[in-house]
Amino acid sequence: MFFKSVGESLSNAIKMVANPDATPEGLFESLTNLLGFEAAHISLCYAYLVANPNMAKAFMNLPFEYKLNWVALFVSEKFSGQ
Repeated sequence: MFFKSVGESLSNAIKMVANPDATPEGLFESLTNLLGFEAAHISLCYAYLVANPNMAKAFMNLPFEYKLNWVALFVSEKFSGQ
């Protein structure tokens, strides 16, 4: 009985981690609340974070000022020379 419970718990944990739809709730709103960025910047950041759910989760745990810094760095790297 113990192994069945552990197996089910492990199975559920793997499903949660492997879920491609694991985009954190409020991600888009969090990005759009960062003033000073163009829609193209926010759109690209959002697409990147959706494609990289671990980064999205980490981003959502950042304080507001750190989110600003992260997006500014991301934009400067992706839009350099434009």
